[in-house]
Amino acid sequence: MEVVRAPRPPRPRGSPEAGFSLVELVVALGVISLVAASTLSLFVSSHGVTDSQANRQIATQLLTQMVDQARQTGGTELARHEPAAAPTTVGSVVYTREWDVSACAQATVGGSCTAAAGGPGVAVLTRVVATVRWTDRGRPQSVQTAALVNAMPVDPTFTG
Repeated sequence: MEVVRAPRPPRPRGSPEAGFSLVELVVALGVISLVAASTLSLFVSSHGVTDSQANRQIATQLLTQMVDQARQTGGTELARHEPAAAPTTVGSVVYTREWDVSACAQATVGGSCTAAAGGPGVAVLTRVVATVRWTDRGRPQSVQTAALVNAMPVDPTFTG
């Protein structure tokens, strides 16, 4: 014996049990997809910026090491034996450290350091320009700093 049920009447559209139509579901999925794609794009670009900043921070640390090495070595020794460009690999990035060393003389506190020879009251210094270069996402990058290092056996004393 088979039980036959009477067909249920359709629910009116305004009733709380009516549900969503297929068009409403497709529109909702489209909106959710747009939000997800935007969020993914933001995540990918922020990851790239973070990597670039990490590379710049490493290059700056290498630059600081170069200036510290210049101060420890002393200006006269640096001028005599300028260090050669040296590649350093950190992770998968190759950083090239470059030096530019030249002698200069400074006559007054805060004065410019010129190529003129030293004399009484003139501090003989060594100008050290340190540069670190690397490639980040196919684009060349660099950071650079300059420091004056004492080239005399005693520290200079300025009066005035």
